[in-house]
Amino acid sequence: MSRKMVWVIALMVVLAAYAHGHQFDREQDFRVIESSNGVVVVDYLGRNADVRIPPRIRGLPVVGIGEGAFEGRGLSSVLIPNGVTFIEKWAFSGNQLVSVIMGYRVAYIGYAAFYNNRLTSIAFPNSIETIGDHAFNSNRLGSVSIPGGVTYVGLGAFANNLLTSVAVAGNMVISINGLAFHNNRIVYLTIGDGIGSLNESAFSGALRYVSLISIGRNVNLHSSEPSDVVWTGFRNAYHANGHRPGVYTLRDGNWYFQPR
Repeated sequence: MSRKMVWVIALMVVLAAYAHGHQFDREQDFRVIESSNGVVVVDYLGRNADVRIPPRIRGLPVVGIGEGAFEGRGLSSVLIPNGVTFIEKWAFSGNQLVSVIMGYRVAYIGYAAFYNNRLTSIAFPNSIETIGDHAFNSNRLGSVSIPGGVTYVGLGAFANNLLTSVAVAGNMVISINGLAFHNNRIVYLTIGDGIGSLNESAFSGALRYVSLISIGRNVNLHSSEPSDVVWTGFRNAYHANGHRPGVYTLRDGNWYFQPR
C-alpha cells in the first residue's frame, strides 16, 4: 500500500470519528413550533436515553426548549445546542439525568426545569441571567458556581441536593430567594459583591456543616422567614463587624472575622 493511500485512509478514519463524535439525534425525533427567530422544541418523540438536540431543525436554528418538552422520558444525558436561549418550566424534570451540557447562550432556566434528576454537577454558561424557582431541586449536586451575570436565583432553586460548596459571584444578582439552597451540606459558602437582596432563609437547613463564609461588599441581607440558626450566628458576627467584607470562620461555635 502506497504512503498516499495510507494518509487517505487515516484521514477518512479521523473524519469519521469526528463526525461520529458530533452526531445529533434525528430531526424527526423532535416536535417543534416556529418562533420569530427559529424553532422551539415542544416534544420529544424519540426513545434515546442520551439525547443530542440538533442545532437546526427544518433548516431553522433551535432557540428554545418548551414547557415539559422532555419531562419524564427516562433520559440519562442531554446536549443543548448553542442557539438555545431559554428553557421553559418542567422541560427536563422527572428524568435520570446525570449529564447536562448547555450551550453558551442559555439565559433563562424556568420553574422546575431540571427538578428530580440525578445531576452531580452543572456548569452554567456566562449567559445565564435567571435560574427559576425549583430549577435544580432534588438532584445530587455536590457544588455549584453561579456566574456574575445571574440576576435572579429562585425559591428552592438548589434545594434538596448534596451541596458542600456554593459560590455566588454577585455583581449583578438582584435577588436570591428563600430556601434557594435549603437542605444541603454546605461547608464553604462564597457570596460575591453587590447582591441586592439575599433572603436569609436561602440557606435554611443547609449550614449544619459550614466552617467558612466569605462575603463581599454591599450585600443586602433580607429576612422574611426564620433563618437557619447557624446563619443567625453568622449574621450577628457580620453586623458586629460593621458589615465588612471578608472571611468568617466558624470554630467551636464562635465566628472569627478576617478582613479582605
